[in-house]
Amino acid sequence: MVAMIYLSNQAIIMFDSDEITFDMFYKLYPRKVGRFMANKSFNKLKKSDRKLAFDGLLDYIKFWKHNKTEKQFIPHPSTWLNQRRWEDELDLPKTKQEKTQNVNLEVMQYRKKQEKLLEDAADTDDIKDALSGFLGRKNGRKYNNK
Repeated sequence: MVAMIYLSNQAIIMFDSDEITFDMFYKLYPRKVGRFMANKSFNKLKKSDRKLAFDGLLDYIKFWKHNKTEKQFIPHPSTWLNQRRWEDELDLPKTKQEKTQNVNLEVMQYRKKQEKLLEDAADTDDIKDALSGFLGRKNGRKYNNK
């Protein structure tokens, strides 16, 4: 079993393992309380749930770091496991690449909107024709109704 875990601002994880152990989970968990109960809760999980819990923990770590969550507001590891918190929906911070993609999409949508407005806009001749009736002129000259 080979596992290399590296947490940075982007929480990049390189992981190659078939089995997630409690020690691997607990080393990452930021609040180190109730180890015995956490181990008991962890061992109740199926192998597949252990992997999901570990992956969910990685997302939660990003979430807690981004929101600068104080340790007192991070649940005990046994509570987190028993409540299956890895299944919660999180509003994770976007990466720089995601932000750039969103900005590019907004720019493209704005440009399409501008092009549509230009296509629909009246040209100079349309404006002259529309104003000619109002001003009583044709081709820029006054009408003589005599």
